[in-house]
Amino acid sequence: MSYVLDEEVFKRRLLDLGFRSLSAFASQNHIHRNTLLGFLHGKTVFSNAFFKLAHVLEIDPLKLLRSLPSQRAIENIEEIQKIISWLTQQDQDMVVLLFGSRAQKKASKYSDWDIGIFRYPRPISGREFLKVKCGVGELSENLIRSVDLVNLNQAPSWFLDNLKVEEILFLDGNQKAFIYLKGVLDGVHQTKVA
Repeated sequence: MSYVLDEEVFKRRLLDLGFRSLSAFASQNHIHRNTLLGFLHGKTVFSNAFFKLAHVLEIDPLKLLRSLPSQRAIENIEEIQKIISWLTQQDQDMVVLLFGSRAQKKASKYSDWDIGIFRYPRPISGREFLKVKCGVGELSENLIRSVDLVNLNQAPSWFLDNLKVEEILFLDGNQKAFIYLKGVLDGVHQTKVA
């Protein structure tokens, strides 16, 4: 699932703050007009400019987002549907994601399921993760393909650096946690470039 600026919320907020044009808003707040146009045309919102925009508008950045549903169907996803449901029942602040070869549509017949979990605002502790991992182990015991569960809250930076935002798929759970994780990944990648 991808996220873009919600044009309706953005324009309504501009009017609420007394701005009658995009140009007036851009020049008064030192945000380049092309940056704003990029957001309005679907550019990724996980950038410093987007957070500056939310700050200037005095609005929670999450309220400026709308999701675009993923168009990619995941082959054999029904195999792990019970696991996905069970995981989301464990914690309402947790998101369940798919990454790796299956998310990238490069899986072979017996490729494992790489499932990531992430919780926001409170990270998943090591003890909590072990409990969840045991539960997933029991649920996946009779599956043809193995399930590899990763606690993305405690993943090392080299792992997160290799995890591309466009290669993770939202399966179920907390949308805010997913958005926050995408921001974390974007920050990791920007730090590497700098």
